Amino acid sequence: SSQEQSQKKTTPITQEQKQALWALFRTSTYAHDALPRPGHDAPLDALAAKLQLTYTQCARQYGIYRRSKRDDVCHTLSPAAHARRAFGASGTLRNRLRSIARDAAFVTELASKIPLPVVANARAGCWYSNTDKVARFKSTDGHRGQWALSLRRLNLDFLRIVVAHDGALLVDATRRGRSLPDALSKTVPIWCFCVNRAAGFAAEELRLPPCVADEEAAAIKARLDSCVALLRQHAPRLSLKKPLRCLWVVNGDDTTIALPADATPIICVSASAPNGDLQGAADDEEAWAPPGFTADVFWRNPHILEEASDDAVEAAVAAAAAAAPAAAPEEAEPY
Repeated sequence: SSQEQSQKKTTPITQEQKQALWALFRTSTYAHDALPRPGHDAPLDALAAKLQLTYTQCARQYGIYRRSKRDDVCHTLSPAAHARRAFGASGTLRNRLRSIARDAAFVTELASKIPLPVVANARAGCWYSNTDKVARFKSTDGHRGQWALSLRRLNLDFLRIVVAHDGALLVDATRRGRSLPDALSKTVPIWCFCVNRAAGFAAEELRLPPCVADEEAAAIKARLDSCVALLRQHAPRLSLKKPLRCLWVVNGDDTTIALPADATPIICVSASAPNGDLQGAADDEEAWAPPGFTADVFWRNPHILEEASDDAVEAAVAAAAAAAPAAAPEEAEPY
């Protein structure tokens, strides 16, 4: 039936199926961005039939494979490094979880030095910080040409945490050789500027990290007046004692932080070291985490990291995911 076919298309494929598909992709040269249609490539047809995969499942994996090979100024890892990280020896589930645990230890150590609450930026940040406090700043809101304030993610709950505790540590991570995700380098600074202006702090300027070029910073500033007007319309009663101010900490760099006396600090923590073997191992969890295995399950089952083999880790992860209660669907934050 059409319903059964739809369910099959959306069913995640197994790690073994992914490995077999990627092995074929590496040895094949396709003339177009998309895979050949069924009946036009015998090796692909034979492998799909053997693995019992639909064309849609194969095409989705091919898209992921092609993105992993892309190498430009913003994504500096080589295609080989992407492939190794995804499915090679260093990219096993066991190594990925251990990499996450090492980076999470950095966040824990930093939090012990700075007396501020730890807030995870959903979703990657939840893997690196064991906290029930969650913010929702998306990198897409800070992408080049997209710079905006999202009305679906006003993050007023996060603002309440910041005001109540005179600051916060906001944890996120990125991959592909960058030091900061766009969420921390641009989305959060844009939000802070808008909140400051809406609360009456007209003298507080936009503050961006050094990794944001001057040309891009100028383009962002040109859009801020409209963002502030939107925030004033949808959150008209904002009140702050001091303006918000972003500071940035990157795993592997100097972590000495001087908290400002004239502002409320939001310390943007990039948890995964740029020179690490699996930088941003938790990013894009749909591509590597088994069904049902979430950051919450990971933190509630620390014994998984004690398993000594890849097979034992995969079995422990599957058991933990199966025993976990079903997660409630995420809802957009109300105004």
